[in-house]
This record gives sequence, structure tokens and C-alpha cells, in this order.
Amino acid sequence: MTKTYLDLNTNQTYTKSVVSYSIPPDDNVRVTQMKCSVEILHMAKEPKGLLRTRRLDKFSYLDLETGEVRKYRINETREHNLKGLLKSKKMMRHYINNNFTGSLNEKFITLTYDPFIKPNIELKCVYDDFRKFLQKLKRRYGNVDYINVPELHLSGVWHCHALLRFNDFDKIFVDNDTIVFPAWGNGWTKTKSITSVNNLGAYFSSKLSFINNAYDVRLESYPSGMKLFRCSRGILKPETNIMQYHEALGIVRDSKLSYSQTVEVHNSTGNLLNSITLEEYKKL
Repeated sequence: MTKTYLDLNTNQTYTKSVVSYSIPPDDNVRVTQMKCSVEILHMAKEPKGLLRTRRLDKFSYLDLETGEVRKYRINETREHNLKGLLKSKKMMRHYINNNFTGSLNEKFITLTYDPFIKPNIELKCVYDDFRKFLQKLKRRYGNVDYINVPELHLSGVWHCHALLRFNDFDKIFVDNDTIVFPAWGNGWTKTKSITSVNNLGAYFSSKLSFINNAYDVRLESYPSGMKLFRCSRGILKPETNIMQYHEALGIVRDSKLSYSQTVEVHNSTGNLLNSITLEEYKKL
């Protein structure tokens, strides 16, 4: 299967093809260990920028070859926004799979604004309203951790996708009509259990399909550098390490391979730019 893509910055086309490939045992891989799964990422060619720079803060980075501190160039194009959101989307998937397992004390909640109640709201207001909503739940249920993703409808109305974990309960019933709806108070709500979902990170990410489309008009409404998701302090960052592939296989020897794919990237003249392999293992 081969797909062709257009880089909006350079106006160059490139192709991605799914191929068969075996990772050499002594090659370096990036291993991300999560609560219920392990992800192994192999790239035949490491991006050069990652090898010669180190990020200092959101505005500057250190050039490891020259020792100079440089400023990031701010690019306001859709392509820049898309790349940043795609990176955040992958990070969000890792955070979800490291903290949510589909347990009986976890819920998936969607909070939508009614434009007749709050028209033309800004993102800052969305964050503030979610904070107030969470405070109401905490007064009722105690310790609650969350991952919250604001998203914009094509109509221009914001809504939030949120995963909530009620830490003081082994299992919980949260009624949408009598608890969630009045606690939100800004429009409509939907509350779901997630016990039947196998890969919560992939499931949750699928709700944000617009991020895969550089031509989606909603990208223009997302502030440059915006974080795709926010989370509470109790949400733990997954562990990521660089090691040789044969060492990684030792980590997953008691796990089941659930996904494996290798993609080759070629430029418009047919030259191979990179070969990227992703393997996902489910812990037994």
C-alpha cells in the first residue's frame, strides 16, 4: 500500500509505502513502557536535528556542535500547526495508555457548548470552564485525575473530550443526566464507560481525526504552540529509553505482539529518505 503526500512548506511530494522488514538485533530503538503495553520504534536514519540540538525551553535550543543558544523560528502556517499537533497526539496516546486501563472507576466524558448559552468563547474560557466542572466533581467524589482535550467543531463551537479516573473508588456510576450535565452547565454532555475498549490511546486519538488533515480549516483556529491535551498532576509520564533491539525484545518476551508495521518514505525522485518500524506489545 502506497500513499502520496504533499509538504505544504516545500511544495514537494513524497510517498509512504508499507513494506516487510526485520529490525537488526544490534540497532538502536526507542522503547516506551506503559502500564499495559510497550511500544518499540525503530528508524533506519535518526533525524539529524535531534542529534545536534537540545531543547532549552519553548523559545530556545542549544546547538551541541557550536555551543550556541539559538531561538526557534515561529511559523504560523497550517503545516507547522499540524506537525505540532501530530506530535502531541502521539504523546497523548502514550500518556493515556500509561494511566488508563478501562477500569470500572474510569469514564469517558464529552462536554459540548451550547452557542446560545456561551457564544464565541475563546480557548482560555474552555480551560476555565473545565476547571470549574472538575471542582464540582471533586467535591462529590474526592480525588479525580484527568486527561482533557479541547476540540473545535466545524461550526466553530468548542467541546472537550476527557478521560476521568475516580481514584477513591474501585468502581463507580456517574449519571450523565443528574450529575455530569448540571455540573457542566454550558450545554450538552455524554458519559461513557470504557471497560470494553482494548487500546484506549488509539480509541481516544481516533476522536481527533481532523488532526491528520493539513487542509482542515479548524487548524487555523488553534493557537500556534497550543498543547493538544492537558492533564492532572496524578497522570504519570511513560518511561522512554534508547537501547538495542535485542535488549528491547527481552523486555517484551512475556508480552503479546499486537501491532507491527514498517513504512518506507521516498521523495519525489524515488530516493529512500527513511524506514520507520513501529511494534506494539500488550502486557499479559
